[in-house]
Amino acid sequence: MGIVARIALVHSTGTMMPVMPAVRRHIAPEPSGFAARWLAEMVRLREAGGGVGDDGAAMAAARQAPGDIERRILIRAARLAEASGQTADRFAWQGVARVLLLVLLLLAFVGGFASVASVIGFGAGTINVVWALFGLLGLPTLMLALWLLSLLAGGAASGGGGGIPGRLWLWLSERTWRGRDRTAVARGLFALLSSAGLLRWVLGAVSHGMWALALVGALIGLGLALSVWQYGFAWQTTILPASAFVLIVDVVGWLPGLFGFATPDAELVRASGGAMVPDQDARHVWASWLTGAVLIYGLLPRLALLAFCLARIRIGAARFRLDLGQPYYAALAARLAPASERLGVLDADDHAAGMPRLAEPHPTDSRAGALIAVEWPQLPPGWPTQPARSGWVERIDGRASRQRVASRLAADPPARLLLACNPQLSPDRGTQALIAALSQHAGDTRVWLPDLGDANDRRDRWRRALEDLGLPLAHVYGDGAAALAWVALDGERS
Repeated sequence: MGIVARIALVHSTGTMMPVMPAVRRHIAPEPSGFAARWLAEMVRLREAGGGVGDDGAAMAAARQAPGDIERRILIRAARLAEASGQTADRFAWQGVARVLLLVLLLLAFVGGFASVASVIGFGAGTINVVWALFGLLGLPTLMLALWLLSLLAGGAASGGGGGIPGRLWLWLSERTWRGRDRTAVARGLFALLSSAGLLRWVLGAVSHGMWALALVGALIGLGLALSVWQYGFAWQTTILPASAFVLIVDVVGWLPGLFGFATPDAELVRASGGAMVPDQDARHVWASWLTGAVLIYGLLPRLALLAFCLARIRIGAARFRLDLGQPYYAALAARLAPASERLGVLDADDHAAGMPRLAEPHPTDSRAGALIAVEWPQLPPGWPTQPARSGWVERIDGRASRQRVASRLAADPPARLLLACNPQLSPDRGTQALIAALSQHAGDTRVWLPDLGDANDRRDRWRRALEDLGLPLAHVYGDGAAALAWVALDGERS
């Protein structure tokens, strides 16, 4: 049971961790790993529903921390989650989830043990070997086939048919725990596992673990029954010939035979038709054949797939990073960029492999355009105040406006999006991430750099930064008339 109890949650070092007890309130000084990103997702869901509260202290601590933007986001989330009680909620949920997982594993074991009584009975008698084989392996094999088919069909992201026990565990964990922030805890975990591509493996690991314990219980029950009662083995049929059972026994017994389990020969199979063979050695051969089949075809595949799922969880959790292209995280990244970057200091890793990319042009349902001023203390010259055609104008000058604009774009993606950026500021990573995130919700995105005639103009740096995002220089406007004509917002200007 201890192995399966470690499947869903990952320690900040990237290694697997067991679900923690309910009472624990500790924040690592350097948040990292899957657990820290889970907290960040919980904070995102809470702020999406209730707005951003007083986060001045958390923002200050995050800005002063060394490292990349994601680490600052995690530090901010850890501080806010500790202050709001979300950290305690997460640990409490983990405690409930652990207990429920252990209960489900215990029920699986008991169910497997009890299945022996329903198939062969506890007491001396005659065992129909083919019926016993299908009775013990039929349902586990069917569910295993459903899980494998869901992988091949691409439906394993939600667990597939074979992930039913795992989904039951998550559902019961959410319904049983009565904490203050139940929805954010469960939804945050579900969203994070889905975006990391780990949900299929977590649900699969729970499912394989439960079936493995059920089959362990069946093997223990089978061994106990065969040890204390004397059974006879026979196959009984009305219409099938003996040759069919000889073939079934040979095919089923081939692989277990490689592991040392006995297989009845053709003579013994024919002799067992309709009535049990009284010979003691014959009983031992049949018992070995049945036990080997349950072990090799039932338990070992589940153990192998459990190990495979655990390995995928560990590898995926170690590699997982927050999607900084999401509007929420992009806006937060812009707020967390330190002052040195606003003054024009660009780190060498601006061009690293993790650089966000502008969305490729794609069709949208709308024909409207949108014009957004990004980080202007005052509106740029030539800014339209009354657009003559369909479209809308906005201004991003703080976290509230970032969230408002991102939500509006997501709800009604425009065909053309023109971003008016301030060439007096340096294009830091947070701004690049914001531009890339906003472009995800528009058919085509271009940038306008108004000519301010300022000696502090960083236009060349902006062009290089926009090229890194994948924006052609032909789509970077310096002339306001051309830019507004493209976005079709050429009405009265300020």
